[in-house]
Amino acid sequence: MLLGRRTSEDFRGYGPLRTDDVTGITACPDRVAEYVVSGALTDPGRQNSAALKGDPVEEVRRLKAEEGGKDIVLTGGITPAPTLIAAGPADE
Repeated sequence: MLLGRRTSEDFRGYGPLRTDDVTGITACPDRVAEYVVSGALTDPGRQNSAALKGDPVEEVRRLKAEEGGKDIVLTGGITPAPTLIAAGPADE
């Protein structure tokens, strides 16, 4: 999962507060690798999370090239989304 900084911060505050989620959506980010696109954030503060270092386009290309990196979902990220779409690593 790929997130923008603001969305990552929103997730960090939302998930732990949900105790009645029968859908499993709240726990999903803790089960998948999460990468945050941010020039300022160094520690997203969530399980299985890492801040991408360097150029987001090159970092996403690198992640997609890794084993298991075929499907990367971008949630939120109003700033990185247009850049990733224009540069090509975003499939849809």
